[in-house]
Amino acid sequence: MAVFAGMGPASAAEVIARANGQLLAASQDGFVAVAQTGDAAGIEALYTAGAWLVTAAWFASACATLGNGSSPGPRP
Repeated sequence: MAVFAGMGPASAAEVIARANGQLLAASQDGFVAVAQTGDAAGIEALYTAGAWLVTAAWFASACATLGNGSSPGPRP
């Protein structure tokens, strides 16, 4: 799951730690991190711990690809 930090002082990695999740990766700015969780209780715990948004990790990857100006697939 991709975890986006809220507007508070906690980074996405801190939100994952508060939810007892397993951190897999984090962005340099701390706003986005990837956690291993898949059940509804884990997702709810992330929101309770301060996550602004929790999505599938592929969604965050696609956003990052579009944000850096590259295409997610081959160009014609």
